Amino acid sequence: MHSHLRAAISTICGILALASTPGVSQAQHLSSRDQLLMVLGSTARTETFDEMTTKGSIVALSNPRLDATTVIPGVGAGAIEEGISFTAPNNGHWFFPPSYAWYGNATGLYAGGGRELNIWFGSPTMAFGLDLWVFWHSSIATTISVYGLDGQLVSASTLKPTQGQFFGWQNDGGISRVTLTGGTNDALTVRIDDLTFGAGEMTTTPEPATLTLVGAGLVLVAMSRRRRQVAA
Repeated sequence: MHSHLRAAISTICGILALASTPGVSQAQHLSSRDQLLMVLGSTARTETFDEMTTKGSIVALSNPRLDATTVIPGVGAGAIEEGISFTAPNNGHWFFPPSYAWYGNATGLYAGGGRELNIWFGSPTMAFGLDLWVFWHSSIATTISVYGLDGQLVSASTLKPTQGQFFGWQNDGGISRVTLTGGTNDALTVRIDDLTFGAGEMTTTPEPATLTLVGAGLVLVAMSRRRRQVAA
């Protein structure tokens, strides 16, 4: 094979390998639910906690884990979306209130009696977002920590007391767990609602610069072939 052709083919192979290599994992805060939905696309799933709330004023469970298999009085199993679970290791009392109206929202999940609430993702999750009510009569802020698939901390944000706010995070390398900590009087003074999560539209598209390099490589092949024809 002609040396020019071999060099051109080698160049193209390197360029194509570069084009097919996923980019560096991106971890960033998502400022709105609209932005989150753009990232997740058709993979978005949302746990609204509405089903529990409509079945009564307060449902209290003494259970350290809450997931799709948990039997909730008046509702049964399957009330929680598949692929997510919640743990409150200090106590595990779950409340689905409209009666906790001082949290500013008629639906949601409040884990009483502990200083920690964990959200676990059992299905592939690249991004999530939720609405938060941090008890505004408390001076204790809440910390929300995001962990990657390897268990390493990806982000830790301090949320000040407020009647309502959105928090979202994207990590292309995957998210395994979210932990909310803080509170006063041995209680985590936060409630969550409308937890949206999903795997995202993880398709790799070559950047324009990479496409330009591929095109240049093809030109090299064409030039090499022409030189061989002239030499012949």
